[in-house]
Amino acid sequence: MTRASLTNKGSLTMEEKEKKSSDPVLRAQNEEQWELAQSDDNRWYAGERLGHSPNGCEAFIHFALNSSGAANFRRQHPQQF
Repeated sequence: MTRASLTNKGSLTMEEKEKKSSDPVLRAQNEEQWELAQSDDNRWYAGERLGHSPNGCEAFIHFALNSSGAANFRRQHPQQF
C-alpha cells in the first residue's frame, strides 16, 4: 500500500456519502433528531453541564446521552423501530 492510499483510505466524497445514506426513513430520523438536539433548551442544558456554549456535535451528544433524547425519540416513533 502506498502512503497516498493510506491517507485517502476511508475518506468519502459528498457524493459517495449521499449514496451510502440513501435510506429516506433513516435520513429523516437522523435529521429530526439533529434538529431536536439543536433546540435552545437542549443547548442550554448541554451548556450548563459542559460549562461552555456547546457546538452542534456537543449538543447532539448531550441530547443522545444525557437527556434521554434517543430513547424519547424511539418512544415517539415506535412504528419505525
